[in-house]
Amino acid sequence: MSVEEVEIRESGWLREARHNPCLMSPISAIAMLLILLVSGITMLLYIPSFLLGLLISPLARRTAWFIEFFYPLGIARWGHFFLVKSASKNKDDSAGHSRTMEQRFEVVKGRVYIHLIPQLLDNLAYLVVCVPPPLRSSKTIVAFLVDCGDAAAALNQIYEIRQTHYSRYDEIDLQTILCTHKHHDHTAGNKALLKSDLVRVQQVVGGAVERVPFSNTLVANGDVLTLPSVKGNDMNDLIEVECMAMPAHTRGSIVYAMRVKECQDGLVFFFVGDTMFSGGGGVPFEADTETRNDQKLYNKNGTSHVKPSAGSKAVERCFAEMLYRGLNEGANTSGMLVFPGHEYTSNLIARQFRAGGAETSSWNKMPPSVFFETASHYYVASHRRALPHNGKILTVPSVISRELSINPHFRSLHKRGEHFIRALRQWYRHFCNEKIDNFPANGSMQRSSSAAIVPTLNDSNKTHSSETEWNLTADDISRPVFTTVFSADLDSVIKELDSSTISTLEAAKRLRSIKSSLQDNVIRRRPIPGTLPTDKSIYQGILALAILGSGPCAMTLADSRAMNLPVPMDRNSDHIRISKARLLSVLRGLDLLSAANDGQKVIQMIELLWNNASEYCVDAEWAHVNGESHNPEESFEIENGMDRSIPDEIQLGILKWCLYGVEANRPSWFSKFCMLTCDELPEPKERPAHPVKSMSMRRTNGELVRHDVLRCPLCRDATGCPKVADISQSFTTEESPRKESSLVSIRQESPSSVSSAVEVELPNIAHVESEVSLPFDESDSDAERSELQKVRSLRI
Repeated sequence: MSVEEVEIRESGWLREARHNPCLMSPISAIAMLLILLVSGITMLLYIPSFLLGLLISPLARRTAWFIEFFYPLGIARWGHFFLVKSASKNKDDSAGHSRTMEQRFEVVKGRVYIHLIPQLLDNLAYLVVCVPPPLRSSKTIVAFLVDCGDAAAALNQIYEIRQTHYSRYDEIDLQTILCTHKHHDHTAGNKALLKSDLVRVQQVVGGAVERVPFSNTLVANGDVLTLPSVKGNDMNDLIEVECMAMPAHTRGSIVYAMRVKECQDGLVFFFVGDTMFSGGGGVPFEADTETRNDQKLYNKNGTSHVKPSAGSKAVERCFAEMLYRGLNEGANTSGMLVFPGHEYTSNLIARQFRAGGAETSSWNKMPPSVFFETASHYYVASHRRALPHNGKILTVPSVISRELSINPHFRSLHKRGEHFIRALRQWYRHFCNEKIDNFPANGSMQRSSSAAIVPTLNDSNKTHSSETEWNLTADDISRPVFTTVFSADLDSVIKELDSSTISTLEAAKRLRSIKSSLQDNVIRRRPIPGTLPTDKSIYQGILALAILGSGPCAMTLADSRAMNLPVPMDRNSDHIRISKARLLSVLRGLDLLSAANDGQKVIQMIELLWNNASEYCVDAEWAHVNGESHNPEESFEIENGMDRSIPDEIQLGILKWCLYGVEANRPSWFSKFCMLTCDELPEPKERPAHPVKSMSMRRTNGELVRHDVLRCPLCRDATGCPKVADISQSFTTEESPRKESSLVSIRQESPSSVSSAVEVELPNIAHVESEVSLPFDESDSDAERSELQKVRSLRI
């Protein structure tokens, strides 16, 4: 018998049965009835849970309420630490989760140091010590501690720190605990340290509305603390600590800014708790509530209420406040060190590269330097945190100049700054009567190509490190591990060195400069000339102005009084006061006012905007000029037009009218009636008709996009690398020769625009003249329209 016959005999009955209608029809009907029966039973059981879900979902969407009101209770504290102990029960936590004993950060040479104290799973506390002067008889070190979630771990490590670094001194006298916020993993050790015989803690500092456990000193925004001291060793002689209210993660969060007195380096040390992390920010549990409708942009316009203190926008506002307060003291972003409350760096950066994340689709819109800085820091963080448990190295503290690239909240601030400057340029072209001489021919935004100057202690002023003492400064923290450059730029320098066509001095200069090439956008974008922004773009510009130009506000009126913060604007966001000094400082910190971005011209345009807007300020707004209160005599002079200057703060409603021609939101008759017994807001001055009313220009979100495939370092290899003149220079500079351009600039409009079209860039082929490339001179509107008409004729 053949193999085929055996196979048919053994399996043929199954095949016959499966295709037999007399057998399979009733079986199929029975199976269908079973499926319907089970589905019906499942649906009946599911309906109660569905109805229950409808009732619970409004509460489930507001889980932040549970964090704010349930988490401070004792049972929540027990649950929190039960989970922490369960997660760490198999680990040896005697030395903490990281190796930090050898590390210390030098603030004042030989006197003031910062020590990192790992706690719990990933928490960090910071011990700031002040060593007595060498010629004094005092042998006592005074200290304060920032956040204590585990008293036993803190006391053990303080003892080890004294044995390792300060064995010739009698003791470390811990006198004060600074609490950034109320959460248990940052405050659980307060009670034990207050009662401990090993230290003499007398003061526990917390926010005035924060209800920090066992806090006996309440502080508000702007308060300067009295620091620990003993006879012969006073910490107040060397440093000062200012309290900065940051309502977002919690309503009373405090960031402590430590500065060195009589120091020209401009260093600022921020102890931020959970307000900021390296590569991210704390969840805004107690910020203003943000509904789904608030997050949608399609239904927003210039009259929509903006909520800069809601959700992630509150976090961005706090970041902008840190930039402003740090730069206001003479520091720059390379001299602002951030000491966060957790070691989250590798996890936070990993989220940015996760497929489907918010960042994955926007990397190609950022300069290459941002991507490579983030990727390289992720590699460093992953390496340090993958070391054996007792040898893990921390990735913090961080420096703001690095966070500008790797932190998505700072990148969002940068985009908001670009959005405002774009609106400012459009206002200048279309509505500003006064013009600036020699207006720049630069319409695209790019990051500065100049390297930041790092304020630091030079080698002669730094305590040298040893195998057991790792003395770090701002220079060590801000120094990058990797440096990424374009291969073509590096190969060019190598070839010229091999051929001896350039000197070693010139080669060193070139090598220092090629790093800046990655800071330029590979695709240039700017608004379409002769068009106006859409409602969505107007709303984004107003929101950017509110976030960048105004400081964090309190969550309630009572919080405003207790924390010395502005009151929340719930009824009308037009009353938010925008500070010109704050706006300029934050834009400068975001590197948007550099020479590469024609920063001086942007500053002049902001001055013109404020001059224009000040004409429509009511008299009451002149009472606070330059952000400072005046005495009665000065107020009298201002009210009577004597020595009257431009106010630093102007209401958002006036600025949005000047920029966009959007009328301020006036109170309804019902609101006016209800406010009869209250202090009435001053009526805004009557304003003439805005020029936008008489313009017939089209509104669009479209952009002109410029990309040279022959000179782009990312695309040139795909073209066979044809010889073109000075590849690097023509790519990195905005002022490339227009007549020699081999490209046609393109117009890309959003699908919602009136005439949606996508025009791709074309190579310089026979029927396309090279002069068709659009000019970058934004002040010549007639020329722009003429060139735009040429491009439209080339649409494909």
